[in-house]
Amino acid sequence: MPIGLKLANPELTPFNLPPEVGAQFVAGAGVLFINATAAEAGLVRMESSDAVDPTRLSEIRSYVRHELYHLIQTVCTGYCFIRAQRIKEITLRHMWQSVSRDFRANWLSFLELAAYHLAPRSIRDQLIELARVKILRNMELQLNKNLPHGDYSLAGADAPELFRDLEVMEQEFRRLAPAGFSAWHIVEGAASVAQITNETDAQSVLELDAALTRGLARFDDCYGVAYQITRDLIGPRAAQLFLPSAALALRYERPAQAMLPLLVRLSKAAAPGEETFMARMFGLTLPELPDAGRRLGTAVSVWSRGRFRFWRRRHSFYRPQLDYLSNGHNLIDEIEALCDLRIFDDLPAELIDVIVRTKDQLGGVGADEDAAFPRLQLAAIQLRLD
Repeated sequence: MPIGLKLANPELTPFNLPPEVGAQFVAGAGVLFINATAAEAGLVRMESSDAVDPTRLSEIRSYVRHELYHLIQTVCTGYCFIRAQRIKEITLRHMWQSVSRDFRANWLSFLELAAYHLAPRSIRDQLIELARVKILRNMELQLNKNLPHGDYSLAGADAPELFRDLEVMEQEFRRLAPAGFSAWHIVEGAASVAQITNETDAQSVLELDAALTRGLARFDDCYGVAYQITRDLIGPRAAQLFLPSAALALRYERPAQAMLPLLVRLSKAAAPGEETFMARMFGLTLPELPDAGRRLGTAVSVWSRGRFRFWRRRHSFYRPQLDYLSNGHNLIDEIEALCDLRIFDDLPAELIDVIVRTKDQLGGVGADEDAAFPRLQLAAIQLRLD
């Protein structure tokens, strides 16, 4: 299949994020795209301090903080981890189905391709290239027959069922709870609140609440929905309680129906300044909330359920983070990583083990080329960057 053949191509993925998107974390592949050069993003040292516009650098770093918070949500909460695993597994399943379909349609050409490897060296390359062109031509003809109306992406034409399944997941993600917001509002709202909080020097609760109210106005209206609803319920103290409540809510099957009950309980139990500590205590024994579904726990909890059945344990791109967080001797746990933003820019490398793709470079922690290129192509398929 064309998108499957791309996985074997040792080249960087096409990079055509919309200009209004500063960065994009792809949870189903463990990849962070930054819509800037490595120099603009501050990832490489420049000879001259004037080589990069400080305003541009600050802007890109703000986008990156938002997307890195999504990474931390993925490796710290059961809901986001399960969602990332499902996206990856759905994508790989449809890719395999497409490979099988193309092999059945071109089996004779594939046999020719295998046979040509036995030909004399002098003509082997020409014969192999001829067979490859024939296979690709047949695949493209098949794509044109199946091309969905209005879809011009290679991945959309090759595996339309994949994007139908991903759309079902997205609808579930955005389904509104009776409270008036969805799991999507919690995930994006928490990342936005963390991004703004990290960039403000507010000292009091009222100052932080005012900074968040102003800052969220910069985003699309939907990014501030969850924060505004929590603020309507408990007032300005939402500035201190939103992130701990969101971190706990994302440990349930239906976070949108867990958020407000947890917020109210935390507001009653935690004295000012003790929100993170009390959220950690709540996390040790999550309260039962029937409307919120199953208690999933942390990503490590989800991952560890098959610990003694290792043959059934699924692969994850986030194994370094899970191994780090499962070590009880570390100074940083899931609640602290999500709620204590004083340490956000100094998180240990194990927690931000992610492939980073800028406009001109491939990098990031764990950017081993053998693993990086398939993950980049997987991310490009999920984002339809082809």
